Amino acid sequence: MKYFLTYLRAILIAYLALWGGELQAINILFYGNSFTNGLGSTESVPNLVRDIATAAGHTTPTVVNAANNGSSFTWHLANNAGVISSGLPISEQWDFAVLQNFSTTPTHLGNVAQHRADSVSLYQQIAAHSPSHTPVLYETWARAPGHNYYTSGVPDFPGGPSEMQAELRNGYLLAAQDIDVSTGGRIARIAEVGSRWEDANWDNLHSDDLYHAQNRGTLLASLEIYSTIYQQQTSGIDLSSVLGELGLSLYEGQFLTSITDGLIPPDPPAPPDQVTLKFDFGETGSPDPKYNVVPWNAQDIEKTIDFVTGVETDISLTISSTAGFNEAGHNPSGTISAGSPASDFFNFNATADSLFGHDSNFNVGEPRSLVEYTLSGLDQNQSYDFTFFASRLGASDNRETQYDVAGDNLGTTFLNPAENLNNIAQLLDIIPDPNGEITLTIQKGPNNTNSAGFFYLGAMDMTSSWVQLADFDSDSDVDGSDFLIWQRGFGINNGATLSQGDVTDDGAVDEEDLRLWNSQYCASSILQPLSSDPVHVVPEPKSLYLLAFGLGIFSLGPSCAKSLSQYVTISYEVSHQ
Repeated sequence: MKYFLTYLRAILIAYLALWGGELQAINILFYGNSFTNGLGSTESVPNLVRDIATAAGHTTPTVVNAANNGSSFTWHLANNAGVISSGLPISEQWDFAVLQNFSTTPTHLGNVAQHRADSVSLYQQIAAHSPSHTPVLYETWARAPGHNYYTSGVPDFPGGPSEMQAELRNGYLLAAQDIDVSTGGRIARIAEVGSRWEDANWDNLHSDDLYHAQNRGTLLASLEIYSTIYQQQTSGIDLSSVLGELGLSLYEGQFLTSITDGLIPPDPPAPPDQVTLKFDFGETGSPDPKYNVVPWNAQDIEKTIDFVTGVETDISLTISSTAGFNEAGHNPSGTISAGSPASDFFNFNATADSLFGHDSNFNVGEPRSLVEYTLSGLDQNQSYDFTFFASRLGASDNRETQYDVAGDNLGTTFLNPAENLNNIAQLLDIIPDPNGEITLTIQKGPNNTNSAGFFYLGAMDMTSSWVQLADFDSDSDVDGSDFLIWQRGFGINNGATLSQGDVTDDGAVDEEDLRLWNSQYCASSILQPLSSDPVHVVPEPKSLYLLAFGLGIFSLGPSCAKSLSQYVTISYEVSHQ
């Protein structure tokens, strides 16, 4: 039955779009609160409805936003009715009024009778100015799964979001019926925003407070209101400019328009082969939903979002040290300079604050001399570049922070966040360990002079790229023969080629080339050359014997993943764990 009604709704919208004519140059008045103002998002619903209508080819409508955060219809009737006459030139009237009440008033937590009476009163006040306007009741959404409305000892809605949504839906339906009765006709429309959220299974629509909307949710609300006003489907609209404004992907636009139009959503794209992940440490919300936000009170991320595609990945970030950064709060004193190296990687919001640790008692936080994260779900056939930023304005001492990144290889870099507006710290070409993991350790640096030992992390960029195959003999696998080629070429300092054992393309055959050969020899998944189709690594049997520098023949045996320095006696230390 549900699917039949969804299908019928889609047919009705298409029919009206074809035969109902096109509304142009209309005037729309919005009454509401933070759900209309887009709290938790980077744009308001009225502005998005305007932009969607423009993108659809309509003359850009006039929208007036009379919403006030935290306000109900009762408040608007007592304090905000003047905008009805002052919001337009004297010669013009409102074509539509979008009415959104306080989010719990239409439920048993509020006052359903008051909601119904105020809906009629607000309609009548607008009708006194614009008799032919159409009221559009904006059905809001339930709180997100996990909200205390559903999880407290005595839950307000034991049936979860669906139960709350059912009450909201019924409250707005009753209000629409009351308006129709008061006019003797059927004029009220309902923008079933909350019902569309339910159709989308509440999928990544709420902001971090489990209450308001983030950009995806605000766009879905705006699409539903647009469709209700213009009586047209949304799937054929070129929303590229709107999506770019919101930082959303083309797929997210296709998903949300299909939900609005009652169509089957498209399958999500596969996770990208190569990823760029941006992390915002310290924010409870980010204006760009493709940043992975790590707030001080919840420092793990189970599923990260790729910054380029906006697609969810299987890469996770979890605390692996005894304690994370200070849980009492964040450092809000940070910024970047426009045109600086930091601004090439991060936006202002991501750098405006940071998480911090300390090696002494501070505030309510016990000492934590280091913080360690584990990045899991990585591809060992790719290398990962890391860029770090932190800023602590108003600090005159040295707060140098040390960043250690360890996978199959390791690196260390340093950054002093004190009065930092420009600088970044980078580590390049880190390869995950055989478990597909990289460990990130943050601690105070050796030059840190702060008495509490403060150290910081504000933002991090992690970008992957395919590792060039150490396939020195070009036979589409990485094996012992390639090791022997590296052995013969070892010591060439310039002009070396891949066929001589130089996989890093720096003209030298050295320990870095050996490290890459070892990590790829121990791999068993698909590797991607930099300039050819994927090929399979075909590991030799683990009983393969390798000739090493004239020292005889030995077996890698079951210890392939360990450092070659255990087996090869040469005059340098191989940088390999």
